[in-house]
Amino acid sequence: MPISSLRRGDQVLTIDGKGRRKFSEVFFFGHRDHDKVAPFKRLCLEGGDCLRLTAGHYVPVSDTLSWKDAKFARAGEVVEGQYVWVLPEGTSNNEPWPSRVIALKDCECVGLFNPYTLGASTIVVDGVLASVHSDWFLDAIAPSFMTRYIPAIYDVCLSPGRLVYRLMGPVWAETLQDEVALDKAAYGETGLRALVQPIRIKLSGNEWKKT
Repeated sequence: MPISSLRRGDQVLTIDGKGRRKFSEVFFFGHRDHDKVAPFKRLCLEGGDCLRLTAGHYVPVSDTLSWKDAKFARAGEVVEGQYVWVLPEGTSNNEPWPSRVIALKDCECVGLFNPYTLGASTIVVDGVLASVHSDWFLDAIAPSFMTRYIPAIYDVCLSPGRLVYRLMGPVWAETLQDEVALDKAAYGETGLRALVQPIRIKLSGNEWKKT
């Protein structure tokens, strides 16, 4: 399924911290803009795979062939010769394997999509592993040694959204995002009030029904 067709409640293939594949449910979108034209980085791999993503999007990379050495880096900071991780569809191998980056190119693409999942936060996109996270509020201020840890911190920040989703279900959550134009800005002080207010009204009026 193309990433542009994803909706809340859809299951996507993810990889957990031990390199095991699992399916996880999409609960939220940081970006979902079908018409946005944006600069992208294209990571070309030795096996012929190619991954297109924004420069601030995180991917697991390594200087070795071991998954245990993989750490998160922004796509714009990946260099030729490093390894990213692939898991092509239709393969029987349950674990990702390394593929060397042989070229990095700039390009423009139409559409920005950033789905977040309830479980593991490393998803498989066109057979290549990528984090669900991209640059957000910490990237401009965090020292470089923290880069590899930033996706995990963002995961914690999304915990309230996961809780709301588990309580309300995908159909109600989809309606909520449409009503309050919910995106990453919703995790600011003003946005959180916009998120909590309709939930309070729904619950106090006994209008909530999980779907």
